[in-house]
Amino acid sequence: MTSTQLEKIPLHFLIGIGRSGTTLLTSMLNSHPNLLAAPENNFLLFFQNYFKNKNFTSEKDRQLFLDNFNKKTDRTISIWRPDKAYIQHIFDQFPNGISYQNLCKLIYLDYGKQYSKTSTAIVDKNPLYTLHCAALKTLFPSAKFIALVRDYRDNLVSQKKHFKGLVNSTAIHNSVWKIYYQHVLEFKKKFPQDVLVVRYEDLVTDSEKKLNEICEHIGVEFDEQMLDFQSNAEKLKKQSETQLGQKELAIINEMHGNLTKPVHQQRINVWRNELFKNDVRTVEFISGKLGKAFAYEQSEKSHMLEKCWMLLKTFPFVLYAEVYTILFARMYYYLPLGLRLFFINLRKS
Repeated sequence: MTSTQLEKIPLHFLIGIGRSGTTLLTSMLNSHPNLLAAPENNFLLFFQNYFKNKNFTSEKDRQLFLDNFNKKTDRTISIWRPDKAYIQHIFDQFPNGISYQNLCKLIYLDYGKQYSKTSTAIVDKNPLYTLHCAALKTLFPSAKFIALVRDYRDNLVSQKKHFKGLVNSTAIHNSVWKIYYQHVLEFKKKFPQDVLVVRYEDLVTDSEKKLNEICEHIGVEFDEQMLDFQSNAEKLKKQSETQLGQKELAIINEMHGNLTKPVHQQRINVWRNELFKNDVRTVEFISGKLGKAFAYEQSEKSHMLEKCWMLLKTFPFVLYAEVYTILFARMYYYLPLGLRLFFINLRKS
């Protein structure tokens, strides 16, 4: 495939915080005969600031990418690890250089070969992209963005259930939800034609209608195979068994075990039975106003004294979420590449 042919294949982005149905939507999209939606991998974001203006004409740049592209650059468990030998093959095929954008497309297209499909468009899913939309739009000016959002209270239920860190805090989880979707609305305001917001609840309630809207947004024809995505999800499950260790596989199966089952609406409004009343009050104080922008209504109104108490009670957690997100989910990706690789190697040792 030539550079000209690659430039005609659009790369779009699926954004939205984790536990919002992004993996479900990825499986649906990947069931389209001409769409490729690869499993989550962080290499595009991690290297974009360093390689975005390079054409891999120097052996030093090629070797730097080959040596490091498959390192675990974030905490995501990726079930897809691109083949180093294939990337070397790409460099051999383009001795006069290849743009970073086209290199990324070829890596994704190589993943799609196992499905024996002719991909005319690529969709790349990564929750972190939500915080880097402007950089991605600069890198891929024709890209469209699909922003998947889920009721912040249901998202909290799922986040707390599957969270593996040290501080499983209601206020922190929900503050991060608020930060992500503030970014979505700000970006949509700048590029209204390029951002389609899809509610998880609408996706599982009327999948065909929403998938038609998504296909129209990214410029492909809807295909009914998208409604029968379970077979692709089963392939993904088998792939994880060959790529992951037992511990990582157990986590993936726990988080995404329902993907091989038909779409259902049982996880809509689970917060009404699974959240304590105090947690509901906390998240509605933090995200209630923003939630209304996505048609999520608050369950009760708070009086002024209660709002003042909530402000004092949640402030340290909200501040922690803001600082952590700015430092580790945003600024980190614009530090010098050598420094970030040093941190990764230090963490491994």
